[in-house]
Amino acid sequence: MVSALIAAEIDGERLSDTDIRAVLLLLGVAGNESTTKILGNAWYQAARHPDQRNIAFQPGRIGDWVEETLRYDSSGQMTPRLVTRDVEWHGTVVPAGSRLLLIFAAANHDPRVFPVPDTFDLNRDTSKAIAFGTGAHFCLGAALARLETRIVLEELVAAVREDYDVGTPTRVHHPNIRGFRSLPTTIKPR
Repeated sequence: MVSALIAAEIDGERLSDTDIRAVLLLLGVAGNESTTKILGNAWYQAARHPDQRNIAFQPGRIGDWVEETLRYDSSGQMTPRLVTRDVEWHGTVVPAGSRLLLIFAAANHDPRVFPVPDTFDLNRDTSKAIAFGTGAHFCLGAALARLETRIVLEELVAAVREDYDVGTPTRVHHPNIRGFRSLPTTIKPR
């Protein structure tokens, strides 16, 4: 990866050391933080919603558990953007050069898109959720994060009974990362 970044060229120019460090930091932090926080959020939300936990522990439902967690309680909350040209957004012109903070976690609770958005519901259509962004800014690691989350949850479901209990969690305090520093859990092995 590092060699590819060093060799990369955009319009005949190589990436600066600052750009390379930024990409490596992004991949290291995002790849580690987002998956671990998604896992904790999924485990916690299932514990808080036992009716949905019953669904999550059914065969073939881990994917629904992952996707609803990404919509309902995503580990990433927002992303900053620099507006490169004047753009009209919901009747307001945002001028070029403006800084914009896109809070996609709020978009995933938009009642125009998701009926009863503040309900954790594994039977919901999550196809319009944007936990990993969209378009040109879609997260490079989205597929890997989903795969890792699904595999860990599959292993947990196979190893423990669904009547686990969570104790008092400790949240991470960060403006963009939602998740837990610790999530004490009492389990019963299968």
